Amino acid sequence: MKIKGSMTCTMCLLLLVLLSLLGACIRSSRVSGARVQAVNAMDTAMYSLFAQYDQDLLKDYHLFFLDGGYGGNALNLSQILTQTESFAQPVLSSGLSSCHLDACGIKGFRLATDNKGAAVQTQIIRYMKDNLGSKGIELIKKRLAQNKSVLAEQEKIQKGGLKEAPIDQEAPMEEISETNNPLEIIENIRSHGFLGLVLPDSGSLSEKSLDRQSLLSNRELSLGMGELPLSTEKTSTADKLLIQEYILDTLSYYTCETRSGGLSYQAEYVLGGKDSDEENLRYVVNRLLLLREASNIAFLYTDGQKRAELQACASALSLLLLIPEGMTLVQGVLAAGWAYIESICDVKTL
Repeated sequence: MKIKGSMTCTMCLLLLVLLSLLGACIRSSRVSGARVQAVNAMDTAMYSLFAQYDQDLLKDYHLFFLDGGYGGNALNLSQILTQTESFAQPVLSSGLSSCHLDACGIKGFRLATDNKGAAVQTQIIRYMKDNLGSKGIELIKKRLAQNKSVLAEQEKIQKGGLKEAPIDQEAPMEEISETNNPLEIIENIRSHGFLGLVLPDSGSLSEKSLDRQSLLSNRELSLGMGELPLSTEKTSTADKLLIQEYILDTLSYYTCETRSGGLSYQAEYVLGGKDSDEENLRYVVNRLLLLREASNIAFLYTDGQKRAELQACASALSLLLLIPEGMTLVQGVLAAGWAYIESICDVKTL
């Protein structure tokens, strides 16, 4: 027995509408899935791209940047796009969508030198703020260890008493040796000028210098592109202090040469901006001498005993020079010389 069926025109039109709607839903779902897959592919590509960050820069200076030149002297955007496409394609080709990347472009990027190194400054401040806790703990532990040793010494003195140091009336004068040779001291002064007065007798001075033409200040810099969010906040006093602390903690200086590069005294270069280590060190030492000399002169004039000694010496010299009316001038010259010698001793101790 054959069963016959029929379909009305209304039913046909309804099925046609339903099938069209179903196809549109499938198409929309496929496009939405492809968009999500494209976003995931670009996220993966960007993470993979920045995984090629400069490891030495992050390890030594705690700065996270990508070498856009890949070892070259200029920004290589084509290489960056090629790397991005190669990282994104495996993610796009997976799954049911089987997407394919036709082209990749850059809407914007920022360089470390843009806006006078604003990105570098931001990273420095962020790094110092993130590490304030650990640095504070280390400082507290150091202070506790120092206090513990002082308390132990005080307890030892209370139990056993303070031993009187024997006075050696016939202590021989220090003989001339390899570490105490006046000829070497004089030669050091002749070679390095007033630096020879403050440097240790056995201290060596770096002779490194740099080519000023290779510095950023003497080059035509590339600029970033696109509209990227920039920090509009002004640098506060606390931020400036953090940057100063970063310089002392991270960069090498005369008493702590921990970095190898164009210059050995990097902190001195930040202050002086000269072409050689010796010139930068001379600039810093000169500034220290001026600061110490001002405070030493103030101490000489405010301390009663020192001021009396100055007046006595100035009075004697003015009488010997037959210019008693110039005692005030002689006193000022003596005070300046005394303060300068004390400043040299202070800086050498530092």
